[in-house]
Amino acid sequence: EKDITVESPEIDEQIDKVKANYDTDEKWQAALDQAGMTEDSYRAEIEQKLKENKLYASFASDEDPSDADMLQYAQMYATAYDGSKRSSHILFNSDDEATAQEVLDKLNSGELDFVDAVKEYSQDPGSVERDGDVGWNNPSNLAKEYKDGLEPLEKGQLSGLVTTQFGIHIIKCTEVYEAPKTTADDGTEKVEITSIDQIPSEWVDTIKTSLQTQKQQDSYNQWLEEITEAADIKVN
Repeated sequence: EKDITVESPEIDEQIDKVKANYDTDEKWQAALDQAGMTEDSYRAEIEQKLKENKLYASFASDEDPSDADMLQYAQMYATAYDGSKRSSHILFNSDDEATAQEVLDKLNSGELDFVDAVKEYSQDPGSVERDGDVGWNNPSNLAKEYKDGLEPLEKGQLSGLVTTQFGIHIIKCTEVYEAPKTTADDGTEKVEITSIDQIPSEWVDTIKTSLQTQKQQDSYNQWLEEITEAADIKVN
């Protein structure tokens, strides 16, 4: 009904990606045998999966979420992530602690500017283009050791040397998010968001994506329920 098709080159591309993990055709065939499949049956499975993915993608919408829904999520984010911190870092190789300590000493003495140090020393090319910025600690995929190093810092403060699986970091806290609050008669505070402009723009983008994903899932589920109810299904 939705005129969804999968062309042979699309299937070939997916299979080639998987086959690239095996050095020889013999190892590839052994993997198929172990899974109880032939290349034809595996190809049919890939085709079906690609069709399913395209079907689900057809329910995506470019329509922006409503202001009310965005504001509701903004309230949740502001409440959950009040006190969150944004940071930048300088990343050194794990075997270069001496250089990392030298740079930290120069930063603390004021001899070296943080952004200049990022550009000269950091081994993280992605964040170098953003003056070392790695975003907010909530929500994020930052390493636990990094989060622990950032936690005690106030805005503008530097950490000591922090080691993670990626190397040695010098972390700078660049922002601290304080959610707007109202105070009740009994003195208790409550987060009160009246506009999505009151949360960081990065969170707004995440909220928008989450709402669009939820809308896609709801549309797909509704369609699936309707065609299931309309179908002539016999259970043997």
